[in-house]
Amino acid sequence: EDVAHKQAKIDYLGSVLFSISIVALLIMLTETDASGWILLSLFSVFVVAGLLFLAQERRAPEPIISIPLWSRRLIATSNAATLLAGMALIGLSTILPIYVQGVLGRSPIVAGFTLTMLVVGWPLAVMLSSRLYKAFGIRRTLRVGSLMFPFGACFLLFLTPESSPVIAGVGSFFMGFGMGLISLTSIVLVQDSVEWSMRGSATASIIFARSLGNTLGATVLGAILNAGINHYASGETAAGLHEALNQPTGLSALAADPAIRAVFNAALHWSFWGVVVVAVLTFFTTWLIPVGPGRKREGAAVTSEAASH
Repeated sequence: EDVAHKQAKIDYLGSVLFSISIVALLIMLTETDASGWILLSLFSVFVVAGLLFLAQERRAPEPIISIPLWSRRLIATSNAATLLAGMALIGLSTILPIYVQGVLGRSPIVAGFTLTMLVVGWPLAVMLSSRLYKAFGIRRTLRVGSLMFPFGACFLLFLTPESSPVIAGVGSFFMGFGMGLISLTSIVLVQDSVEWSMRGSATASIIFARSLGNTLGATVLGAILNAGINHYASGETAAGLHEALNQPTGLSALAADPAIRAVFNAALHWSFWGVVVVAVLTFFTTWLIPVGPGRKREGAAVTSEAASH
């Protein structure tokens, strides 16, 4: 390969504006007890900084986000699906171990087992992806993979204080398998849709979308959990629940108290519903990705390269 080397120009102003906008959004979502004028101020900062960021990206020599690149339908829809999948996945990774320990009363090792199934499902999907591409085509592989994502998330809704952790592990596995297919297939499609010189930027856009989804997902689903706690508990019960969550051994104490355990179970199911909704949105978004029905290859040739990213 004959790779041309050049001096890069870092978009410092774009980085600052983007950080200000996202931080304002995250604070606005988490500080639910703040007064109305504070929330309005944060929203104004988010909007103004966001608009200035978009203006900066249009004129920056080497922008963080290339507006023309993100304007392409395939890249825009792939990034949107990856962002939503990242939101759902971080919700699963954050909330599921808390549920297994605080509601089911199991050890941290058992809670870790449920996430281990996620780690098993993801690379397994990546390993099988090239064979699936050749056998069924990229479009069918992507859509079946995206269907596994909400299918696995629905297992969370059936969890009760008496449930076996195996149910949580099965749901985690299907979500991990679906995420593996969504993530890798999106990278393959995006890389294959641009010229060689833009392949790095296109790939980075997918990774960026996933990271942004993780950031937003942790904040949004955490806010949903707090809202659930405030809905089902009040006064000392809510304060005690929040305090227990901040203690190293707090989850064990939650499982030992039937009243607080019931409140925690109901509040966490609000977050589970949030994960399911985002997973369903991911499924529908993947159907918007323009993939030809007869396309089998072409992704298989760059699967190993994409997987290395």
